[in-house]
Parts: sequence; C-alpha cells; structure tokens
Amino acid sequence: MKSTKKIEINWPLKALFNYVSDIDNHATWRERVVHASWMDKLKNHSGARLLETRKLMGQEVMTILEVTEFQPYQKRSVKVMKGMFRPSYTLEFEPHGDRTVMTLTVSCQPENGKQESSIMKRMSDAGFKELLKLKEILEREN
Repeated sequence: MKSTKKIEINWPLKALFNYVSDIDNHATWRERVVHASWMDKLKNHSGARLLETRKLMGQEVMTILEVTEFQPYQKRSVKVMKGMFRPSYTLEFEPHGDRTVMTLTVSCQPENGKQESSIMKRMSDAGFKELLKLKEILEREN
C-alpha cells in the first residue's frame, strides 16, 4: 500500500536536499524526533543505518532506520527496520524555478502481511504534517 503527497517549498533544490539529508536537523522538523545519529561510518548512502530517538506517549523510543536509496539532489529513501509496521519513506526533489517540489511517498507492509489502511493513512498524514512544518520553518528563515 502506498500514499503519495506533494509540497512546494520556497528553497532551492540543493539547499533543501542538504537540509533534509542532514540528520542533525531531524529534531527541528520531524515530529517526535528528539535526536538522530548515524550508527555506521557510512552516511547518506544506501545501506547506512541511523538511530532516531523519539518521544512517544511521554517515553523515549529508539527507532532504527536504513537508507535504502540515496541519489544526491533527487531522491532519499529510508525504511524503519523493526516493528509491527515497517514503513518506507521516499522523498523526491524536483526544481521549480527557485523553489523545490518535494514528493513524499509512504509505503508500508506490516509483518503479518495484512495491510491496514487506517494505519497507513495516519503514517502518510504524519509525514505530510512534518513537511508542512519543514516548509514553515524554512520559509520563515528566508
């Protein structure tokens, strides 16, 4: 199951891609992320793993993600590695003058093989909400 949404951000493509790919910025715009760090020497390459600390229901929870695709200034995909649901998030970047159009694709296949449309919708909505926050933060800085 997949969900795709687009957003236009008033930032140049390279600057936006670099901001989003810098995991030190995740706590700024990613909902519930408190901290993110690389687990390997390999960074921003396919196969690189990162650890995100998130605040959920008052508790800190660790999530391991793996970069599954990294094409500079075009596409970045990550996948949650453990859990009942293992969503994949792909961000595609396309120049639009001095702005950038980002396309978010969220896909999910639960461990048991069943697809839950309500959970998928919540994950997609949460991802898009993060992009709206990113847009607000970055455009306010301009």
